[in-house]
Amino acid sequence: MAEHTGVDRGRQERLLHTFDQTAAELLYLLCQHSPLLSGAVPAAPVSGRMARRVRDMRAYMEGHLQEKLTIPEVCRRFYLSPTSFKKYFRAMYGQSVHRWLQRQRLERAAQLLRTTRLSVLQIAQSVGYSALSQFNAAFKQHFHLTPRQYRNTSDSGKKTADSAGQPEDE
Repeated sequence: MAEHTGVDRGRQERLLHTFDQTAAELLYLLCQHSPLLSGAVPAAPVSGRMARRVRDMRAYMEGHLQEKLTIPEVCRRFYLSPTSFKKYFRAMYGQSVHRWLQRQRLERAAQLLRTTRLSVLQIAQSVGYSALSQFNAAFKQHFHLTPRQYRNTSDSGKKTADSAGQPEDE
């Protein structure tokens, strides 16, 4: 009977260890995606003047996606400290400047892949990536497809629409 209890205790310890690891992983994931659990304090509303300034900075970045943009460079152009810019940007848009900028670049790249015949390298450069490998990795992480796979998928969608009697644009 004592041996049986020892086996059960060992099994219980392994189960508890597995449970602790799983709970830690879940807590980590929750903290990554929840501003309340990540320790971030909900920000006070951004004043009208500062909000306009941050919107202008965002618009500037949207219009210059093809350039190598850095937060200090953009902040110098708009006379705002990088710390303030990052704080107000996150308060207004709920994400970091870097994450937003990367998402904008990748969404623009996806649009270009769907609507143009530019090479993947040309598209990568037109959205601010100087290294094709870096662009491919970021694109695959965001869309779960390589740029080429994405283009082929959107092309097959066009062919389906074309074969359904849609006129072809030439």
